[in-house]
Amino acid sequence: MLLLQILRIITFLLFSSDLDVYHIIKLINVFYIIFFYKDTIKNQLLLAKYISQLGICVIKLCQWGHYFFSLKLENNDRYSLLLNSLPLLKNNCQKPKSIRLDEYLEPFIDKLNHVNKDTMCFSASIGQLYKGYLKENNQEVIIKIKHDDIEQEIQKWKSFLYQLVTIFELKIDLNDFFHNINLQLDFQNEIKNLKMFHRRYRKNT
Repeated sequence: MLLLQILRIITFLLFSSDLDVYHIIKLINVFYIIFFYKDTIKNQLLLAKYISQLGICVIKLCQWGHYFFSLKLENNDRYSLLLNSLPLLKNNCQKPKSIRLDEYLEPFIDKLNHVNKDTMCFSASIGQLYKGYLKENNQEVIIKIKHDDIEQEIQKWKSFLYQLVTIFELKIDLNDFFHNINLQLDFQNEIKNLKMFHRRYRKNT
């Protein structure tokens, strides 16, 4: 039964999915570790590393579904390695500096005195951060931009995951998940949330 499941997954990845070779190989490694490695701290870290390398959608899907996976799989020892690796997932992504950085900064060039374009402060699952200074008072600010082609990457995984759910008849509703992902891509919505957070908690110390 286990071998049949593995063969179905590999066949799907090789012949039915739209993923590139890099992500297919990473996914095969992930499934191999889940099914054949023992649940040890070393293997939990290894599995978390491979899952994290798959990018935003897989990381956030695992984080989003962690509670539900735990309820469904907690009594199945075969998946204990997977469940114990999920809290170890990393949001930081090794993405290169955006080649469109100057384009993104162009609308704000009259407000900025200087931007350190050569060094990213941080790179997370959706975007990357740079340090800059305002012309008005030289105040230090942090500038957040999206990773290049992040929308296309999410669309690719969306297509793949919907195929996966359909083919294997999984009872997972991905609509809310991708709705939340799209909200995180909307920086205008993020600004509204930050302003609301500031209004409510600005007097807290």
